[in-house]
Amino acid sequence: MRERKTIKHRQYTIEEKNEMVINYLTGKSSGYTTLAKQLDVDSSVVRRWVKQYQTFGTTVDRRGIATKETTPNKGRPKQPIKYEDMSKE
Repeated sequence: MRERKTIKHRQYTIEEKNEMVINYLTGKSSGYTTLAKQLDVDSSVVRRWVKQYQTFGTTVDRRGIATKETTPNKGRPKQPIKYEDMSKE
């Protein structure tokens, strides 16, 4: 078997993420960067967890949930058909 070239990061459960965010919000952790270094993740990840917690009351993995009803303008916009351009000339 081949050896892995990249480092696989640890995956945290929702309960662990919520606990870390609560520690940040109550002031037990000093900031995004120090908490991120302790967890070995990027500071933007911690920022995203805090924003999710403040919005939804929990850290939620919302990847892959988009539908046409929730995001109707997703994707490439459709171009209207111009009949002048469809002529053989």
